[in-house]
Amino acid sequence: MKNATFEQVSEGVFAAIAAEGGVAVGNAGFVDLGGEVLVFDTHVSLTAGRELRAAAEQHAPARTVVLSHWHGDHVYGAGAFDATVVATARTAELMRDRTAQRLAEFKAASLEDFAETPFAELARTELPTLEIRYPDGTFDPERTFSGSARSAEAITLGGGHTLSDAFLWLADERIVFTADLAITNGHPWVGDGDIDQPAILEGIAELAPETIVPGHGPVSGPDAIDVMLRYLDALKNAAPGDPNPFPDLAFPEMWERNLQALAVTA
Repeated sequence: MKNATFEQVSEGVFAAIAAEGGVAVGNAGFVDLGGEVLVFDTHVSLTAGRELRAAAEQHAPARTVVLSHWHGDHVYGAGAFDATVVATARTAELMRDRTAQRLAEFKAASLEDFAETPFAELARTELPTLEIRYPDGTFDPERTFSGSARSAEAITLGGGHTLSDAFLWLADERIVFTADLAITNGHPWVGDGDIDQPAILEGIAELAPETIVPGHGPVSGPDAIDVMLRYLDALKNAAPGDPNPFPDLAFPEMWERNLQALAVTA
């Protein structure tokens, strides 16, 4: 079964788009800096993480892994890498708290609890022995990684999808890896984050990106940010039980879940 499709979005820049039914779940990607590769996020499993590493190291050794936020579908695969793992200082804290707690909850659950979820195959295979690879170093608010070919900048503008989110900006190519700050063709999840996420999306938009590699869904243009802004605006102005104004997006059940999550934190 294919876990991810590796899509070249520019010379030396690749998106790893999670395949439906595989053990990647969240998107990832990598950038050939020249002499070394930087990997952004690592999927949900060691299996998908190893495949990501193998694809990246066809170009150069993977020396650095940047983790965007604490959710397992973006960090569990980090153990597949013999590299320096970095994240924001707050994400490093959240991983030791919330990622660890969620993984323990997953391990305590039964296989039946994962039926019909994106984590069903992970639960059947790796979950019992899966361990978290914590960051070796942190940055805040930004850090630049450079090689002989290009530079890439890991940036955080604060909370958003979670209480700390980083994105990867390639200024020369005008490519941004947003992780779950933007997803395409699906409803996002906002229950672990900050409803002020629009300010962060607007900050990304001000960079004038031409290509968006989202946390879930296919590679897109800058319209992906516009869709997310409209979605979040609709969410802020709705109440539990209000009809879903985005019925064509995947995972429509997330609309009501998001409304309920916001009602609890209001």
